[in-house]
Amino acid sequence: MAKHLEQGLRNGRKPSRAKSAKAPPALQQGEPPQGQLDDLISFMNQRRMQEAAKQASAMAAEFPSSAILFNILGAAHMGLGNKDRAIENFKKALYLKPGYAEAHNSLGIALQAQGLLDEAIASYDKALQIKPELAEAHNNRGASLKDQGRLEEATHGFGRALQISPRFAEAYNNLGAALKQQGRVDEAIANFSRALQINPRFIEAHIGLGIASQDKGLMDEAIASFGNALKIKPDNAEAHSHLCGLYEKRNSLREFEKAVEMATLQCGEDNPEILFRRAQLASRKDQHEAALGVLNRVEVEKVQPAIRASCFSLIGKS
Repeated sequence: MAKHLEQGLRNGRKPSRAKSAKAPPALQQGEPPQGQLDDLISFMNQRRMQEAAKQASAMAAEFPSSAILFNILGAAHMGLGNKDRAIENFKKALYLKPGYAEAHNSLGIALQAQGLLDEAIASYDKALQIKPELAEAHNNRGASLKDQGRLEEATHGFGRALQISPRFAEAYNNLGAALKQQGRVDEAIANFSRALQINPRFIEAHIGLGIASQDKGLMDEAIASFGNALKIKPDNAEAHSHLCGLYEKRNSLREFEKAVEMATLQCGEDNPEILFRRAQLASRKDQHEAALGVLNRVEVEKVQPAIRASCFSLIGKS
């Protein structure tokens, strides 16, 4: 989000004078001083969302015609998980400046996070009508299309983002995921690898590379990829779960048990995906009552779709 926010700072608007009967401090025309905006962007980049939201809100009260401020305020609320307030602020930014491409993109991100994919795509389309070279909007539009299962269109969108911005690691990662879903595993591996060349600490790309390597039968490479993700974030439940699943499929009970123990230690006993792996381990040890007891604690809707199917299968087996 920070990159297109920084672009938004250069796309201000000459606002009309705001009306207010009573407003301490006095309402200001135009945009806030650049230094204050830079401070906000710094908070965003440091993931200090609470401070960013508080400061942006105070500044928006003083500069009520600043579309940039409302876009930043929306982004801060997104970072805090307040999707409804984020949408409210992005729409305010667009009311003030309908031609603000970055705010249309921001609104699309918030709508996509709420699962409103058609509305999100419409927002990205508006952003691209205004600014056809906005790589972030091409990438985000592709992600929404991918979520709808429109994989060829998604692949084209990610490719367009990369034509515009050849070092866009997120677009390489998304392209890899879309290609893998199409069964184009070698191409997927190449794109995950390219994402990691650009950003070696890209956890999702490490996990994507691990899954694609496993599909290709490259088990040692898959283990290394999941391990690399866990070096960066030791409590990443998705990486732990895939690593556990890999050992389970290799019929290596000792390694599977060690992986489940480590996952439980790092992610906690109540993590849904790790609970499933614990139940799976108990089932492998013919402890079927224990497996069912653990499965009863799993909030199935919170686990990945592939693991969810395995949950139901394991319930039937146990």
